[in-house]
Amino acid sequence: MPENKQIKIKPIMAVLCDDVRQEASGKQTVIGMYVGGITVEIPESERDGVRPHGIVVNLWMPFQIPEAGLATIEVKVIGPDPSIELSFSAEMLFEEAPPDHEQSSVTFQKLPIKVDKEGDLKILFKNAGDSEWQTLKNIPVKINSPKQATIPAAKIVSCKSVDNEGK
Repeated sequence: MPENKQIKIKPIMAVLCDDVRQEASGKQTVIGMYVGGITVEIPESERDGVRPHGIVVNLWMPFQIPEAGLATIEVKVIGPDPSIELSFSAEMLFEEAPPDHEQSSVTFQKLPIKVDKEGDLKILFKNAGDSEWQTLKNIPVKINSPKQATIPAAKIVSCKSVDNEGK
């Protein structure tokens, strides 16, 4: 491998969650995944704009690795107040060429997100050297919403096995 050849990874998704645990078997367990949105409970008496409020989340991002080399990525979390931005970067060295469509992931832990108003939380990504940011996720944030801002789980009504020929 050429020494520290710069490569570009391809993100598959971005998941905000409470925790990501590495199991002894090598599997990763995502805990407390935010699916449809985030609701932050702030008592009416504390919504004075003086006291800061917020949440702490983890960002789990699986991605595809095209080849061996050094991947340098940049991530931004913007909002829900668009004037508030959290920016960070990571360097990841992949010493061997991966098999086709090899995947890995990175977890950014304990990200402090200030929440004093409702709006969208945007997660943006780019490889070092790219000029354009890619939006990975828009997550609605509600304050004291009477209805939890998540998507209800679907119930499987029936399930049928299908072979490779669609039969």
